[in-house]
Amino acid sequence: DSITKNATWDNDLSIAASPTNRDEIMTGGVNIWKSTNGGATFFLNAHWTGSGAPYVHADVHDLVYVDGSTVYSGCDGGLFKSSNGNWSDLSDGLQIGQMYGFGQSDADPALLIQGWQDNGTNLYDGVNWSRVIGGDGMLCFIDRTNDQIMYGSLYYGDLNRSTNGGNSWSNATGNISETGAWVTPWSQDPVDPSIIYAGFVNMWKTNNGGTNWTQISNFSGASTINTFSVSPANNQVIWVSRAGGLQRSTNGGATWSTISNVPPGTISGITCSDTDPNKVWITYSGFNNSNKVFHSNDQGTTWLNMSGSIPNIPVNCIVRMNNSADALYIGTDVGVFYKDTTLSVWQPFSNGLPNVIVTQLRIFYPDGKLRASTYGRGMWESDLYVAGSYPPVSTFGTPQTISCPGAAVQFSDYSAGQPNSWSWSFPGGNPSASTQQNPLVYYNTPGNYPVTLITTNANGSDTASYANYIQIASSSQP
Repeated sequence: DSITKNATWDNDLSIAASPTNRDEIMTGGVNIWKSTNGGATFFLNAHWTGSGAPYVHADVHDLVYVDGSTVYSGCDGGLFKSSNGNWSDLSDGLQIGQMYGFGQSDADPALLIQGWQDNGTNLYDGVNWSRVIGGDGMLCFIDRTNDQIMYGSLYYGDLNRSTNGGNSWSNATGNISETGAWVTPWSQDPVDPSIIYAGFVNMWKTNNGGTNWTQISNFSGASTINTFSVSPANNQVIWVSRAGGLQRSTNGGATWSTISNVPPGTISGITCSDTDPNKVWITYSGFNNSNKVFHSNDQGTTWLNMSGSIPNIPVNCIVRMNNSADALYIGTDVGVFYKDTTLSVWQPFSNGLPNVIVTQLRIFYPDGKLRASTYGRGMWESDLYVAGSYPPVSTFGTPQTISCPGAAVQFSDYSAGQPNSWSWSFPGGNPSASTQQNPLVYYNTPGNYPVTLITTNANGSDTASYANYIQIASSSQP
């Protein structure tokens, strides 16, 4: 699966006034300051580390007085409360982790390592949580052959390694002489577990856990790598995305080629087939409606646009399921979608998932689970997609919604869930109703017209209805 992320910066400046004392105010940035003389002077009221003042997590986004003695602080560490000057942490149990990504054991379903914005690298053993690295936790992973070996990182490529299950850590940046992206991508070779790759300005490779690295590219410019993927079908095939474009090596990094026939924009994710080294998929972030997912069967010589029915939202990550009919899961700003070669449209796969940014997807094969890290609601898992198990989700489109009298409007069904019947309603159109999947409708009179589609399968039905969807202008208008 792909390794990617973008920088996130905190803008913090909060202020609150006591409801009982006009001279008392608090203001929060990184720390919390208080004045009891109308702002003439301030003293440190709460601090995230080092001063001896009461602890409140850094980056204060909101301060609220409840009364003259009780104040709440919302910050990057959760929720804190001050009662008569004594601060306490109320965050326990809140599922609000802003995760950049995660790693998992290949055998133990309970063992996870996660990187959290402003809240460190965290280890979960199925029962207990422990913060094993402080600061901003970035991308991390567990050696797939040894659960005692773990890798965690901080911003701009501060790489770390543990050989005792996270109890202690040592620097793994070795001799890398470059600065990485805010979230620097790195991962284990899918074929040879002794090899680790990291993307800075160039690609780097180590076979001794990060003690020494070898630079395996010489890209021009100073742009940092935002994502890369090594083919599990042939680990000599490496794909790299940076601001300078998409790069590919077919000989383990000895030489590189620029892939120039892909759309411009930020490539957010890359995934490869586990059986065919010629197959690769790339995703795009941003809001270009036609550029979401592209696929190549020939190592980038030609590309197929698979964006189709994906809503116009950023796609952040992608993973392909091994030994499948190219079963793909994508993580977007509003959840997960699924598609394989038997489906004509992407299937929404977010039932029960919070409507937040999905940052990384991985499959835990022993239990048949898809796992997703989110930016703001922690981590989730689901059973893998099973065809025919879901009710439809009605969606449709047309090349034009504004036209002139006599226009023929071609409607296209994009519904997910594999519906087997369609019931359209076109008040003011000819025909005014249809049971075809993709009907052609004529509108002869100026006006605004609604459209409704009801789709059905064995699991249920769904309705999509839009008022004033079709606009037929007067023929006298220019």
